Amino acid sequence: MSKEEFYSIMPILLYGIAVGDLVMHFKDYFHRKKPYWPHIVTGLLFLELAFFNFYMLFYHDLPKHENYFFFLKNLITPILFLLTVAVYTPNNETDAKTYFHAHIRIVFCLFAAFILSHFVIEANSNIFSLARLIGVILSLCFAFTEKLTFLWMMVGLRFIGFFLTNY
Repeated sequence: MSKEEFYSIMPILLYGIAVGDLVMHFKDYFHRKKPYWPHIVTGLLFLELAFFNFYMLFYHDLPKHENYFFFLKNLITPILFLLTVAVYTPNNETDAKTYFHAHIRIVFCLFAAFILSHFVIEANSNIFSLARLIGVILSLCFAFTEKLTFLWMMVGLRFIGFFLTNY
């Protein structure tokens, strides 16, 4: 195992815990009579972004850890993602719609911080930087207005990005 592979274990583990939390939460929707679609769509958006981040940051471009600072810098994004997912997922007994609207502000402020954290890891500017900046703006707009239009715009942006990504 190379040094880069060894140092990638911790970020990958954090993403794995977040993915597990999301997937375990999805099982609750099979037991509910009336699922709340914006909550489900947000979970699917988070799940796809976890896979994308794993692929882009740890498979496609395995991070080069030169020292402890670089190692910690690469933990910022998965920790913020894990925090976002932890706040996003309600307890089993909680109504998803009520929970979702009660926690929109914190979830999407954390999500904006997660997106912004990519600028710390990647200092270059490209089409991803523009998409991330738009994602931050949409996320904060959704957090503070609670208008579902901003959520659907984020999903649309990710959907377009999904098909424009040539990796």
